[in-house]
Amino acid sequence: MKIMIDLKEYTGTPVEIVSVLWDENFHRDQLPTIDDYIAHAAQNVFKFTGKGIDVGTGTTEEKCQRLLDGMISIGIAKFLEN
Repeated sequence: MKIMIDLKEYTGTPVEIVSVLWDENFHRDQLPTIDDYIAHAAQNVFKFTGKGIDVGTGTTEEKCQRLLDGMISIGIAKFLEN
């Protein structure tokens, strides 16, 4: 998968992409797990756009995919290729 956020391209599996976003996050030290980051990212999307992303429950892989799909559907990220 390849997406673009703020003119920066991210390539990899959904987990790999979300892991990079997590590593780049300003509050990285306050988010001990990738699942914590996913919840934080979804909350921030709602806070700043008023649009929710339901990452739901399930595996980390499923939640990463839903987070990225939501970011794409809202227009925060642009899908480039599979």
